[in-house]
Amino acid sequence: MNHGFVQSIIRNQIDRDEYDKDQRLLKLEKERQLLSGEIKEERKRKEKRAPLHQVYVPPHMRKGSTSTEQSPTTLLTKESSESELLLQLEFEGKDGKMSYLNITKTHEP
Repeated sequence: MNHGFVQSIIRNQIDRDEYDKDQRLLKLEKERQLLSGEIKEERKRKEKRAPLHQVYVPPHMRKGSTSTEQSPTTLLTKESSESELLLQLEFEGKDGKMSYLNITKTHEP
């Protein structure tokens, strides 16, 4: 029973035992740090860091945006905001200007 298959099983058992010992030591070390308060300081430092990857920011929300167009939600009139809004239409003219039309329950053509 000294062929390669049995030897690989024995090698895997030894590796697994070593891994388990390392994991137990890491767990004990973390518990010790938790009791001493070192982890709390480490978490605070991590929270202050910037994200590792860039996050997409839409153009209208970027700093320094000089958009003069108003959003459709700011164009709601007092009358249409009081009644129930059913539909909001957006139109783009040939000149590129955006027009908005709010359809409400009390809307008359």
